[in-house]
Amino acid sequence: MLVTFQQVHVLKDINITMNPYEVVALVGLSGSGKSTIVNLLLRLYEPTSGQILIDGSPLKDLDIKWLRERIGYVGQEPRLFRMDVKSNIAYGCTRDVTQEDIEWAAKQAYAHDFITTLPDGYNTIVDDDLLSGGQKQRIAIARGILRDPSILILDEATSALDAESEYNIKVCIYTTFNGRKRFVGGKGGRVKMGNCLVRVKTG
Repeated sequence: MLVTFQQVHVLKDINITMNPYEVVALVGLSGSGKSTIVNLLLRLYEPTSGQILIDGSPLKDLDIKWLRERIGYVGQEPRLFRMDVKSNIAYGCTRDVTQEDIEWAAKQAYAHDFITTLPDGYNTIVDDDLLSGGQKQRIAIARGILRDPSILILDEATSALDAESEYNIKVCIYTTFNGRKRFVGGKGGRVKMGNCLVRVKTG
């Protein structure tokens, strides 16, 4: 696969296979092309040559709305909205969810305990000064888990967490999504949960 921006090759000779029941950890230095690969999976970019296949079907042939409904994405700086915590967790979920479902997802993301200490618990309105970076990431991870996606992408989504919390969350994700394809991106020194480690070096 080849990706070119303004005649500059960003990625070339990339060939990655992700199997069911597998966690793939994508690592590399800043600027090596990790986020570009993620954006290709989300179809924010199209490859200049080559193709991406999901279950044998070319990505470009899939309905983009259908595709994105089946992908959960959590980035390094998650976007939370000025609404209550439970609505932030349920945001983007295409199925009806209960309070019990929301709390279950929050527990998997190790967010439930701190949410219950907020002034109105899950009904607390989120604003920029209320939550730390790590707490925002936990809520965003809970949102990704609640969507029950076929593919879950974590693009340095635990970078604001301490090593122990990051490990605990990734263990929960590993067990919760057993049997699905998962794609875990992270800092090279802290990714330990992958069945397969892919190191990207200067694209």
